[in-house]
Amino acid sequence: MFIWPLTRPCARPLYVLMKSDQFSAVLKMLPTTEGDEGWLKVPSDQLLSVYAAHDGVSLHVAKIESLKLEGALLRARTHRGEQYVLVLDDVFALAADAASSVARKAGFGAE
Repeated sequence: MFIWPLTRPCARPLYVLMKSDQFSAVLKMLPTTEGDEGWLKVPSDQLLSVYAAHDGVSLHVAKIESLKLEGALLRARTHRGEQYVLVLDDVFALAADAASSVARKAGFGAE
């Protein structure tokens, strides 16, 4: 008995892996400064986001205040002190959140 495959194999990969030199180039475009022990820090009024995916499962790490690249691993520390360790090959995007210039007021009034 022959079973027909439901889909054809993909001719090319669906995503491109981020290399360390590409990651470094992206970090140069973002507002980061060198901190202690090799951590790259963002200004206090801005935060970063990292997007990663592996085997169809995605992960979004938001509100990052510092990053550290250790070989093939990327360490991210959030503003709450949470730490994430990601494989650099799984990272496909970085984003710099806009600086918060205006504080939101409580209530429903539009003043």
